[in-house]
Amino acid sequence: MKRTAIFLACLLLFFGIEAFAVNGADMKAGKPVPAADTRITRMKAAGTVTEITDVTLKIERTVKDKMESMEFVLDKPIVKIIVGDKVLVSYVAKEGKNIATRVAKTAIKKTTPKTTINAKPAKDTTKTAPIAR
Repeated sequence: MKRTAIFLACLLLFFGIEAFAVNGADMKAGKPVPAADTRITRMKAAGTVTEITDVTLKIERTVKDKMESMEFVLDKPIVKIIVGDKVLVSYVAKEGKNIATRVAKTAIKKTTPKTTINAKPAKDTTKTAPIAR
C-alpha cells in the first residue's frame, strides 16, 4: 500500500511538472517557445582600413602571424576615417554578417626615452659618530 502511494505521488509530480513546462496554447499551434533571455555577443577587431564605402568597411588584421580580412556592414556612413587608418571596430554578428556598432580611430602612441634632468644625488648611508666637543 505504501509503495503504491509513493508510485502514484511520483507519477502525479512528473506529469504536473510537465504541464507547467509547456504552455498549452503554444503546443496546439505547433510553435516553439522562444527563449526569454537572449544575449547579444559584442566583439572587437582592430586593424587597418583597406576599403570603405557608405555601407561597408573592410579591414586587415594580423591574427597569429597571418593576415586576415574582415568586412563589416555600416548603419550610417563614416566621415572621419579614410583608407590606411588604424581602427578599432566593435561589432555584433547577425545572420552571418558582421554589423559594426562603433568604429574608432586608434591613436598612435609616441614613445620618448625617459631622461632624468634634475636627479638628486644619492644619500650617503654611512653613519659617522658624532664629534664630541
